[in-house]
Amino acid sequence: MEAEMLLYVLGREANVDYLQIENVGISLDKIGYIPVNTLSQTVVSHIYAAGDVTGGPSLASTSMEQGRVAARHAFGMQTHHFPPFYPIGIYTIPEISSCGYTEEQLKEIGFRYEIGRVY
Repeated sequence: MEAEMLLYVLGREANVDYLQIENVGISLDKIGYIPVNTLSQTVVSHIYAAGDVTGGPSLASTSMEQGRVAARHAFGMQTHHFPPFYPIGIYTIPEISSCGYTEEQLKEIGFRYEIGRVY
């Protein structure tokens, strides 16, 4: 295949250096993101983080839901925990979407599965 240009992208980095989170007792995980629980709380329970700074999937829809969960919990409102499974949709051509375990995770837990592909 020949082309005039190539776009090579490898991962993302959280832009948190300027936040100086280490001054309040929060440290980044081994890959550079702010660790949070299912309510988007950091290790300092009154400080929340949501969106791209917490890791994947770095999509607007999941970031918005993380923010809603965090805000509701911070203000003492009834809320749910961020679910372990959520749909991921990437608006490329063709579109890419998924929900649930990866094939590798299913192999690890010994779960029988089938693969479906649409072209």
